This record gives sequence, C-alpha cells and structure tokens, in this order.
Amino acid sequence: MVNHHNYHLTREYLEYLDGVCQLDVRSRERYWCYLKYLLIWADETSFERIVGLRPTFPSFLATVRLDGAQGKLAPSTLKKIIQTVKRFFTWLKLAYV
Repeated sequence: MVNHHNYHLTREYLEYLDGVCQLDVRSRERYWCYLKYLLIWADETSFERIVGLRPTFPSFLATVRLDGAQGKLAPSTLKKIIQTVKRFFTWLKLAYV
C-alpha cells in the first residue's frame, strides 16, 4: 500500500510543475507515470526513510513494468524516470528542508 504522505507530496510536486513551470498537460501526465514507479517502489516507506530500502530504485526499475507488457523498460525510459525522480527529490529538499 502506497504511503499516503508520499502520494500527497508527489501530487504537490505536480501542482508546482503546473503552476510555476507551466507544464503542458501531456508532460504532466508523463511525469505522473514516472513518479508512480517511485511510489510503488517506496510502498509504505516514507521518503524520509528510503535511503536503506532494498532493492535499490534502479534495480527495482530493471524488474518492473506498469503497462503490463513483457520485457524490460527501454533505456531511454529508465533514464527519464530516474531524471524525473531526481528533480522531484531536489524540489522536495528545497521545499521542505
């Protein structure tokens, strides 16, 4: 079950992207898809405590697909997911620390 607070933080980030960065609706939807991988990986663990979570996020991405298709995600998709999550954590750090 996804941590409720983590979910709200990701939705707040998407609202920030809408309001400040003025993202296109399609880009926002794509970011939401990328952030879902983070939420599923973190599961019930708060973002504050995910440092020691195993498997690591990149390892998790190598084994999961949310679209029901077979095989691994494309390297370009993996790169975009990791970049999006990195930007999210940068925003989270600036907004809440």
